[in-house]
Amino acid sequence: MKEVFKSLVNNESFIFLLLEDNEEALGYAWIEIREYIHQISIVETKRNKGYGSSLMECIYEIANDRGIDLIELDDWFENRFA
Repeated sequence: MKEVFKSLVNNESFIFLLLEDNEEALGYAWIEIREYIHQISIVETKRNKGYGSSLMECIYEIANDRGIDLIELDDWFENRFA
C-alpha cells in the first residue's frame, strides 16, 4: 500500500493537502485535478471550528490558479456529522 501512495503523490493529476494548527495534523484533502476532490476530512474533535472552510479556501485557490470554475462536493451515504 505504501508503494501505491508513493506513486499517487508523484502523479501530477493529484494534489494532497495537510491541514495543521500549531504543528498538529487536523485534516487533509486529496484532489484530482481532472475530475473531483477524492477526500476531505477533519479530525472529529476539531470539526465545526472553521478548519474545513480553511481547507476549502485553499482548494478554491488551487482551482482558480488552474482555471477550474466548477467544484462539486458530496459525501458518502454513511458519513456521520458531529
